[in-house]
Amino acid sequence: MSPPLRYALVAEAIICFAPALVILLVGVLMVPVWLGILGWSAVSSALGAELGNLGALVTVVLLTLVAAGAVGIVGLVRVLRALVRSPSAVVEVRQTRAFSIVGTAAIFIWVAVHLGSGHTTLGLLGLPPLIAAVHILFLARRLLFRNDQSITSSAA
Repeated sequence: MSPPLRYALVAEAIICFAPALVILLVGVLMVPVWLGILGWSAVSSALGAELGNLGALVTVVLLTLVAAGAVGIVGLVRVLRALVRSPSAVVEVRQTRAFSIVGTAAIFIWVAVHLGSGHTTLGLLGLPPLIAAVHILFLARRLLFRNDQSITSSAA
């Protein structure tokens, strides 16, 4: 990959993932609150209170999305490093592929849930990172999705 294309790819990732990273940071900051909600839910159900499990379910989904987003960022950095530098920069191909897919799935779920529930602004905010993630995975297809897992051949 030529140097201008490398710079363009890194710029694409930074521009498209910046809003998603801010949302992920807010999610990381909310983790203690969500864990408190789960703890309160467990204590109140043990005491026999009728609060319902919907709040706990939503909290678990949010925690899962934050964890998947963090894993996806690790996968994104690994794939970008391999595309920009060399294919040997990928430490573990299977793990990187899994991290990238989990992160892309988290973005897809974010977009689907928000567009489906009428929160159009939040849903549209997830489209640039979703499109960029698919584009980056497409560029890394020869590296991540091949039959032999050796890292001796070069990536496209």
